[in-house]
Amino acid sequence: LRLPRARLRRAAARALEALGLLMLFGVVNVGLGIVFVLAYRGMTGQFLSFYLLNDAVLGILSLVQALIFQWWWARQE
Repeated sequence: LRLPRARLRRAAARALEALGLLMLFGVVNVGLGIVFVLAYRGMTGQFLSFYLLNDAVLGILSLVQALIFQWWWARQE
């Protein structure tokens, strides 16, 4: 493709950065979900399953958060 190696390295670094941010935001979102489920159980006395946190929307939300954060961080430089 005759792309410059420096630009390929930069793109690979940004992709790995986005993947790391995705995992970070995913862990934070799941943690907040667990806190919410436990708080709901404690306040209402009703059972709420942790399986609610096993949804593709949570991954998509984490991806969007990671990309927005990465974009915002890059603008700061």
